[in-house]
Amino acid sequence: MDEAVSEPDGRIMASPSPEAWTLLIEQCMDELDGRDRELPEDRLVWLAQRLQEFLGLRAWWVAAAFERELVTVDSSGHGPVQGPIDRGDDAQLLIDGCDPDAQEWLLVLQREPGGYDLRLVRPLVTALVYAALGFPRAPAASAVRWPARRMLHSTA
Repeated sequence: MDEAVSEPDGRIMASPSPEAWTLLIEQCMDELDGRDRELPEDRLVWLAQRLQEFLGLRAWWVAAAFERELVTVDSSGHGPVQGPIDRGDDAQLLIDGCDPDAQEWLLVLQREPGGYDLRLVRPLVTALVYAALGFPRAPAASAVRWPARRMLHSTA
């Protein structure tokens, strides 16, 4: 169940429960494992869409860096983010990383006014972005398919 946290300035921020976060991470990791043959940009776009749904984001933007220029790969229709993004900004979150071919990628998330403080989700979103980019390499890429998980679901 989502909780609401009232801030001193009157804003209300949706707070997904720990159980909801756990489920999201497990679902994302399973889905990304199954998409190991897709391009990094397709995996990042899928992740951005899933995060938008989960966090109720206003917008997201995926870009690649080519020779000192950012090229938009896809967005939620709001176009690229304008202006600098401060790491202390609770309304925007920027996560960058490289794929196994050393291509640089960028994911930017923007919340709705009064939405969840994105600074609080940085570590979890960073881990999911790195997984989408292929670090650590998805088990499917090495022909390993979560053997311990199969044992839990076996009928003995």
